[in-house]
Amino acid sequence: MTNNKPNDVRVSRELKCWSCKAVFTLSDHADCDGCCWKCGVEIDIPAAPQPPALVDDLESGMDLGMFLAEMKNVKAERDQLKAEAEQLSETSMSQEAMIEQLMALCDEQAKALHTLISVARTVNRNDASEIRVPGDDEPQYRQRKEWIEYLLETCAEAEALSKPVGSEQ
Repeated sequence: MTNNKPNDVRVSRELKCWSCKAVFTLSDHADCDGCCWKCGVEIDIPAAPQPPALVDDLESGMDLGMFLAEMKNVKAERDQLKAEAEQLSETSMSQEAMIEQLMALCDEQAKALHTLISVARTVNRNDASEIRVPGDDEPQYRQRKEWIEYLLETCAEAEALSKPVGSEQ
């Protein structure tokens, strides 16, 4: 083991000793049996060196605790955004279900209205069904009791469909 830096210059990546911060290359490290050429401390070279940006930040005084705190804040924000996105998705799905229910209700109401109009058009409005009541300018029309009951039932069904769900009016 030698404590002097070799004089030959070889092109290689430069590293720093963790103890004395002396600069050396990988070839120097090999020449000194894996130890620092200046202080003699054994140096373990990581298989994958840290990215230059992180090394520069750590060397320029960036506190690892600050970095970890910032990462914790970023993770918390990410989790909050995920929760908000999930809530929006659930809200959207429930609104889609509500829209489908309303569309089905509209279809039922349209069908009930069509039936009511059809029934109302069957009113006996001809001269043969006309009855004149003394003192009344408008003629009265005779209808069968069953037809009147059916018309009233149809009106009640159409009215029930027009009430909001859960209303007891």
